[in-house]
Parts: sequence; structure tokens; C-alpha cells
Amino acid sequence: MAKAAAKTAPKNKYQQANRTAGKDFQFTDELVAGIVLNGNEVKSVRAGKLNLTGSYGRVLIDVKSKKPELWLVGANIAESANNSWKLLVTAKQLEELIGQTARKQQTLVARRAFFERGFLKIALGIGKRKKEHDRRAELRARSLQREAERSV
Repeated sequence: MAKAAAKTAPKNKYQQANRTAGKDFQFTDELVAGIVLNGNEVKSVRAGKLNLTGSYGRVLIDVKSKKPELWLVGANIAESANNSWKLLVTAKQLEELIGQTARKQQTLVARRAFFERGFLKIALGIGKRKKEHDRRAELRARSLQREAERSV
């Protein structure tokens, strides 16, 4: 009986979410990338000391190899002086990201972080920032829906 429960347990342990990203951005796609951390940073993340609020993905050109790389900028891990980390994606995924962010003027925003098979993964949302009137309309629709549910 215990073995069956262990098999149905989720493999992805949820760690941290960026709640403001869902309110401020309209996402069209999501990309999951690995992240390069040292031992102390991994311990801090496992202890829940990761803050993704205000963090985003950025494609930068490496000075030595002249190849593009994906970086996570603005995330905060306690006990770390660094605020940008290299993200691990395939070359094909990176080329698609470059095309989407340049041509369609979309943004990469860190949405959530989780452990998968012992490795920390960052889910990046690809989308555009919502306009102020879109956010207001969404809030108005939610409040109307709540009132309708209360009356029933």
C-alpha cells in the first residue's frame, strides 16, 4: 500500500512562485530551463530563501566564445552576493527565444522554480506586459464573478 502512494506522489517538488508575474503579464508560452548554482546557493533554495519577484530572462553574448547565453537577472537567493545566474537551454530553444523576443517584442519572466530529479528548474513565461486598462478589466470581471457566486 505504501509503495502505491509513493508512485503517485508528484516528482516535481514545488518551491517558489512569482505571483505578480501572472497579474502583470499575458503569457503565450512557457520554457523550463536548468540553472547553474553552487552548493551554498542550492542549500538556500532548498531552505526556501529564493525570491523570483522582479526577475526576468535575458539573452547575452558571451565575450570569449561570441555565442548567445540565457541569464536569469534580478532573482534573489539569500546568502549570495550574485543576482544573475546562467540558465541552461538547448541551442534550438535559445534561437527560438531570440526570435520571439526580438521580432514579437516579448519578455521572458521567471514564473516559478521547482526541483525535478534533484535539479533546480526555472519556468520562464514568454509574453507581453498587460496594459493598465486590461488589468483593471480583469479585476472588474473577477469581482463580478465573485458577487455572482455569492448570490447563488
